[in-house]
Amino acid sequence: MNTQSRSFQPPTLSASDELKRLCTQLDFASSENKPLSPQLFDKLASNIASELDNRSKDCNKSTQIRRFYDELVGWEQKIGSDPKGFEMNEAFFRMLKAKVAYAFGRNRDERKGKVGLVDDNFHNWFCACVDKTHSAEELKHFRLHFEAVLGFLKALRG
Repeated sequence: MNTQSRSFQPPTLSASDELKRLCTQLDFASSENKPLSPQLFDKLASNIASELDNRSKDCNKSTQIRRFYDELVGWEQKIGSDPKGFEMNEAFFRMLKAKVAYAFGRNRDERKGKVGLVDDNFHNWFCACVDKTHSAEELKHFRLHFEAVLGFLKALRG
C-alpha cells in the first residue's frame, strides 16, 4: 500500500498562445501615479472575448460564464471597498480558482472528445485575473474587466 500523499496536480492546459500573451497585460492596480490602462476595459477585453469565442461551441456557454461573473459580483458586494473586508475574505475569494477548475474538468473526457463546461482559455484567463487581484479596489477592477469581456463576447455571439 502506498502511504505517500499526493497533492493536486492541475490538468495540463493548452490555452492559446494569444490568450497567454493577453493575460500578461492584465493589471488591476491603480494609484495616483499610475492610472488603470484604458485598454483594460477596451481592446484587452475585446481580444480576450475573441479568444474565448474561438474555441469549441460545447463549452464557454454564456450561462456558465455568467455563473462565474455573478459569483464575482457577490464577492465584490460582500467585500465592498473595505481593505479589511478583502483581507478577511481573501481565502474564500481565491477558492474561485478551484470552482473554475471543477467546471473545466466536469464532463471532460479527452478520449471521447468531450470538453468541460469551460475551456482552457477561460480557465487560464479567470485564474490569471484572480491571481492579479490583491485588494478590494482590484476586485472592483476585475469585475469591471469581466463585465467588458462579457459585453464583447455577447456582441460576437449575437
